[in-house]
Amino acid sequence: LAAIMAEQGLTAADIATIKAGISNPTYVHCAWPYKAQSVTAAQMNIFYGLAVMARDGAAFVDQFKPDRIADPATLELISRIEAAVDPEIEALGRAFRHMARITVITRDGRTFSREERYRRGSPENPVSRDGVLAKFMAQAGAVLPGTQCDALKADVLALDAASDVRPLIEKLVVSG
Repeated sequence: LAAIMAEQGLTAADIATIKAGISNPTYVHCAWPYKAQSVTAAQMNIFYGLAVMARDGAAFVDQFKPDRIADPATLELISRIEAAVDPEIEALGRAFRHMARITVITRDGRTFSREERYRRGSPENPVSRDGVLAKFMAQAGAVLPGTQCDALKADVLALDAASDVRPLIEKLVVSG
């Protein structure tokens, strides 16, 4: 979804419908009707995940905070998302249980589709070095000052040459 939206310059307001073609295991475990009942339910629900990805461009920590899981705009967008078992994905077997076909239909009638055979972060679809660093900085930046994050990142990137890890460990301390 994020790739379609970025490539086409779409916003959530442009979207009439999102359709997800998924495997039966993914459908069973992730495609129940979303109710804003808990953070865990939001994390496991395909409708919520697609909605926040469309709205925010991310499905990360901030999107799963308790005050976000019942957001009216997200709930409205969820009403425009469909998920169904895709027979072609099912026919590929267990190795493709995480595969998905996403189709976005815009309010002006355009249709865009994309297929992801492997989940992001899998050996077949690894996260780039820049992606890992961005995730680290987002996570660490939530609790540490930027300069401390930068220093910690530099130490981690040089860990293979470090003779002593104590300076790195000291940078993990949240002050104040």
